Parts: sequence; structure tokens; C-alpha cells
Amino acid sequence: ATGLFTLSWTDDRGEAWAEKSYEQYLQIADQSGTLDPLLACNYQRVALGTDGGTYYVRAGLVSQNYFETLRIRLVKGRAPSPEESRPDAAGLVGVISDRIWQEHFGGAEDVIGRSLTINGRHVTVVGVAPPRFHGAWLGEFFDAWLPFSSYSQVGRVQDGPPDGRAAPVLMVGRLRAGVTRAEALAELTMISARLHAGEPEGGPRAGLVPYSVTAGGNSLVSTRGGTFLAVFSIVTLLTLLIVSANVAN
Repeated sequence: ATGLFTLSWTDDRGEAWAEKSYEQYLQIADQSGTLDPLLACNYQRVALGTDGGTYYVRAGLVSQNYFETLRIRLVKGRAPSPEESRPDAAGLVGVISDRIWQEHFGGAEDVIGRSLTINGRHVTVVGVAPPRFHGAWLGEFFDAWLPFSSYSQVGRVQDGPPDGRAAPVLMVGRLRAGVTRAEALAELTMISARLHAGEPEGGPRAGLVPYSVTAGGNSLVSTRGGTFLAVFSIVTLLTLLIVSANVAN
């Protein structure tokens, strides 16, 4: 998608990765004037409960601007508001996938405001994602999206504070109007240097990788990924049948 970039990092050995802690994301988002908005996303496997039962699904714990950054228009409702995304929010809210809406709520028109549970916590449905959208990256297949602030209630806290600030997140930013990739990279490099001040050689090198192969983008692979997988599956099956026939002969 034009103007979207995934943030990446490379160490002095040439090893690259795309994750930073949520705490570092907050600092980058606060200091960046060229990547606006800038989203963060963390993956969790959760137990989602409805009147029809409880199922293990994939969920995204995301920054409040997640759908805004990807320019995903929800088919029903809205994304969580800034107030609902605060750590001290009165209750949990979430966006559900089209699959959950159809299979577990029967496509009910009044699904907004109805409730489900995630890892035993009550969650109010505030939005429904479009049918083709399953996450920011192809193959994620998320069935729910919750504010990252819910990490302490539904996330898997392993190391660091229970609020999830140490949890790894992936970041995608959209260039502000009139800003070039070179300008954004220069700014990100300066921010990274401040975050890693005192580290050997100034810490990892920052990078901006064009965002592609995603459910939220407009690339051929992202929009036709399901078709490609189906074709590959058929080709694989035919190959196996030919090999079996040859062995039988």
C-alpha cells in the first residue's frame, strides 16, 4: 500500500528483525512527526467464548490507530475509541472478524453492543471487520482485535511489567503528506539513536521496509492470497496423484 512502511532493525552482524517492545513503540510514536499514524500489533492465542461455546482463536492486541493506519473500513460499528483504549478504561471492547460474526452471532444485525468472553474476561463488541480482512499480515487469520491496554487482562505476561510494556510488537507507519521515505528514515534513525544511547555502536540500525503481502494492503498477493493457496493446494494434490499412479504402474 502506498505510503505504508514496516519498521525494521539490523545489528552490526547484519541480522534483521521487526520487533520492538511496546514501551519503545510508545516512545517512537510520540517522537515521530513523519510516520503518522504508526500502529503496533501483538499476537495472542486466546479462548473466545460465546453462547455457542468456547473456542481457541488468534487475536491481535493492537494500538488504537490500527484500523486507521491500514485504512480498513469496518462493515459494522467502529474501532475502539482512545478512551476505551486507555489502561484505566471501565471495560474491555473489541472488534470481531466476519467469521465470528457469521458463525457465532448468526450475522445478527444487532451484534454491536453484544458481548463475548476472551480468556474469561467480558468483552463488548464495538465493530466487525470486513470479510477479507484477517490481520495486517497475510496468514495471521485473527478473529478478534483488542486494545493493547487489555494485555494485562488477556495477554500472556512472561517477562517485565504485567501491563505488557515489555511485550514485543510489530510496527507499521504511514508517511505524512509531503514526507519522503528518506526523511522518515532519517528521523527514525535519530529516534533509534536516542533509544539506544550508551549501547555499543549506538545500537541497531533502523530501517523502513515497504509494507506489502498483507491483508490490509492492495498488493496482488494480499488480495488474492487465498486464491493462490487454493491453486497451490490443487497442484500439490495433482502431483501426488501422478506420483502415486507412476508408482502403481
